[in-house]
Amino acid sequence: MRKLILLLSVLAAPLSAGYTYYFNYDFTTFPPSGITVNGSYTFGGPGMGGPASLIGTGRMPSDGTSDYEVRTEAPGVSCGDHYLRASPDAYYDGYTATGSFYVVRHCGSTVWIYKRVGGVLTLLTQASTEPVGATTVRSVIRGDLLRVFINDRYVTGVIDSSLPTGAPGFGTSASGISSIQALRFGALDRVAPPAVNASSIRTYVTPNRLELSMPA
Repeated sequence: MRKLILLLSVLAAPLSAGYTYYFNYDFTTFPPSGITVNGSYTFGGPGMGGPASLIGTGRMPSDGTSDYEVRTEAPGVSCGDHYLRASPDAYYDGYTATGSFYVVRHCGSTVWIYKRVGGVLTLLTQASTEPVGATTVRSVIRGDLLRVFINDRYVTGVIDSSLPTGAPGFGTSASGISSIQALRFGALDRVAPPAVNASSIRTYVTPNRLELSMPA
């Protein structure tokens, strides 16, 4: 029996405009306007000391939704909290909690996701990953789905509809300056890719092989 091998390739083309985050903060100055500070915030280095939370009450995405990404970057192993769907007074230092929120707590190779609704703090899930060096942590919420990525690798997530709206934010429960050097908020990319022009599709056919290629 003869086997037919189908190969599909996409020809890379330069993007006219790459994705950009709508809010960027490097912790070298006091937080800009639109950020509500809760707790004992200090900065320097760059880095952030606490315990404190920074809630982007005036830094919501321009599409009018509460769907977005919170991203932090550090040159090494880091600890920090990503707040999602948070109220202006959202704060959690491991002992004391105020406001309503989802919070993704990450430290080293462990991730915890909590929610606080109606004054009740609940652990939704906990997961571990392999220890890494330089660390990028991304928490992405859309609808009732919250997902966490470390160095762009999926780690864990939850489905929960308790908090349909609220602001993005970041926090730390440590009193010393953390190693996290960048905080970013990003809107979700809702632009569909352009349709493929049928005349741009190239084919190469042999008795047992079919190749298709098209521009990106």
